[in-house]
Amino acid sequence: LGVKGWRLDVVDELPIDFTFRLSETIRRFNKDALIIGEVWEDASTKVSYGELRPYLLGDQLSSVMNYPFKNAIISYVLEGNSKAFKESVMTILENYPKEAVDCLMNIIGTHDTARIINALSGVDMSCSTKADRLKFKLCGDDYERAKQRVKLASVLQYTLPGIPSVYYGDEVGLQGYEDPINRRPYPWDNADAELFAHYKALGKVRTANRDIFTGGFEFVRADSLLIYKRIFENKEIVVVINNSDGMQEHTFDKDYKDIINNIAYENGITHGFRPAGFTILKG
Repeated sequence: LGVKGWRLDVVDELPIDFTFRLSETIRRFNKDALIIGEVWEDASTKVSYGELRPYLLGDQLSSVMNYPFKNAIISYVLEGNSKAFKESVMTILENYPKEAVDCLMNIIGTHDTARIINALSGVDMSCSTKADRLKFKLCGDDYERAKQRVKLASVLQYTLPGIPSVYYGDEVGLQGYEDPINRRPYPWDNADAELFAHYKALGKVRTANRDIFTGGFEFVRADSLLIYKRIFENKEIVVVINNSDGMQEHTFDKDYKDIINNIAYENGITHGFRPAGFTILKG
């Protein structure tokens, strides 16, 4: 029927021989078909029902849903621990083949998790009832703080290795806690225009720099500032995140331009970065 790709729900519930046969059959019809498995842990070391799962050896899954990156992003945005974030990201990049890394399904929210704006709000709902969570709505300073955190999280989601996958409504501030509260209809008449514009800008960055986002990756800093590069031949995208309460500074070793705000960052000059903010540079 021309299906181009498959997502296998709870793939670790399927017998290994069945996953082999299923993948073989899919690729017999289309050798380039994408096969993504739902795995919540490191898929290269995944053990289920007492068996190590050979998902990423080339004859089963193309790649997986990237829950390890999701967890790392949320932890970093909430806690600001750059070192822990770097370690979490590098563990996956070192364990997965590049072919799997290039088509990781990078998520920060799904139908199985709380809405990202709620997850990043910092509002403690641990003692509430499900009825309470159904009626709860972020507003005022709590909403604005959570929205800024969603911006930081989405920048990471869109610029780390892999392919960003947005759970409908996250791009316009749709709220909700666990299933089924997270499955509300799309808010056509109540979309957050500012957040939507942010996501559209990130989409344009991805579209205009497809070659760079299939290239290499390296961390530059992971301390008061989080800085990493995407590299393809002689072109670079540099992502700077200041997830702190104060201004932070960095001196670059070449000229860059902020591709969101069209501001030049010159080689050898120390530049300041505002708190709770991000910058995407190209050079």
